[in-house]
Amino acid sequence: MNFKELALQLGLDEDDIHEAVDLFVTTVPSDIEKIIKAYSKNDMAGLGKAAHSLKGSAATLGFIEIAKDAQILINKAHNNDFEALDLLIPSFMKKMDHLLAQLKKDIRNKKT
Repeated sequence: MNFKELALQLGLDEDDIHEAVDLFVTTVPSDIEKIIKAYSKNDMAGLGKAAHSLKGSAATLGFIEIAKDAQILINKAHNNDFEALDLLIPSFMKKMDHLLAQLKKDIRNKKT
């Protein structure tokens, strides 16, 4: 991730972006855990709430594709579309794992 470019796009200081990404990496696993737990309990309201939180964080940092995917989860949860969620949840989790791994790597590289 190019922190400088993201800072320019969002009109923020590069240090603020670095801090925001670090916070995202720290807090998003909780949202992911809530999504998985709600999904396993067929708690569509809980799933939607956790996906909404994640969507907001992702959109704020410019992770538009993740935000769009989270919105799809919200919509499917709202419609109790269990069949679609059976397909979407695993691919969403894979994308999130990949994004978080990349961000952690970028953060480490930025600190060195």
